[in-house]
Amino acid sequence: MYDAIFLAAAAVNRLNLDVSAFHAVKLSSQEFMPAPAQGVLALQVRENDAALLTVLKALNHLDVEEAVGVERKIFSLFRGGCNLPLGIYCEKHADESDKPFFKIFAAYSPEVKDYPRYYYFQTALPTGWDKKLSDRIRLNKPCSVFITRDIKDDDFFSRSLKANGYKVNGRSFIEFKPIPFGTVPATDWIFFSSKHAVTYFFDRKPETGNAKLGAIGKSTAEALRSYGRRADFIGASTDTRLIGKQFASLIKSGRALFPQAKDSMRTVQQQFVNKEQVLDLSVYETISKPVEDTPYSDIILFTSPSNAEAFLEKKRLKSEQKIIAMGDATAHTLKKAGYPSVYHVPSYDEIGLLMAVYSI
Repeated sequence: MYDAIFLAAAAVNRLNLDVSAFHAVKLSSQEFMPAPAQGVLALQVRENDAALLTVLKALNHLDVEEAVGVERKIFSLFRGGCNLPLGIYCEKHADESDKPFFKIFAAYSPEVKDYPRYYYFQTALPTGWDKKLSDRIRLNKPCSVFITRDIKDDDFFSRSLKANGYKVNGRSFIEFKPIPFGTVPATDWIFFSSKHAVTYFFDRKPETGNAKLGAIGKSTAEALRSYGRRADFIGASTDTRLIGKQFASLIKSGRALFPQAKDSMRTVQQQFVNKEQVLDLSVYETISKPVEDTPYSDIILFTSPSNAEAFLEKKRLKSEQKIIAMGDATAHTLKKAGYPSVYHVPSYDEIGLLMAVYSI
């Protein structure tokens, strides 16, 4: 008997295995980092064989070649072999001006037995970038971290940081109160922007008919699964506006219900051109808690706009403190309060939060 099984996605695909009866999660390369240049085929030919070189150039994928080159450059500076506990994954992207840049995800353990540290960088390949990145990955800089959520015993975020010498504190600056609601209107979709929306909606055992379910991200999708529901759409970005545009495009002319907090920022709903497609349903409200005894920390990670607002109503941040925002809405709240220098998490899961802390 076992609780879970790991399978190679390539094997599942090649054998055309039907896993629809199971809860299947495909681990992304951004959170489950492969070895540098993993899965890339390299072909060696005679240097004077011009005909064969011409044929092979047509097979070569330039973006992959450049991304793998980034991975290999960093790896070479560690002077390690196959047993080096280092994972690197690189993606090539283009900004709004169509200028290329690279996203680099890394995981590193000084020793195999150690908890890995996780990193995320963006670079347009300035001079000396590879040396700077490899030095940052090697260097562990323990400090104090505060996160605006309650710390639990099985919290991977705090266990990883503590194992690497960090001091971790955390608690939420807000609490939640359910808002009763009546019959749920019939819609094509129901979209959840948080785990709390899932909890306070399904705790009342509403009739949802044949409505499909959408989730802002993986953790919200996991909350749906705890109620025996499966998300038909899961956002894959930290840009809430982008998720909203993708969701609006997906449902076309369909109608969507949005269980949410009272006074929600409604970022996803604002991406709909036809506002008649959107139905809001307040299922809970947030109430601020005391923040005066919050300990000083070198890094403070705000997990939501409400937590940032609750903190800033009573306290101010020191100029030397590093600020991390979980999501664009949280970053916007902090910038409005006079804190424009904010680090962003690359994803909303535990690995994304750790990447933000370790990479500072």
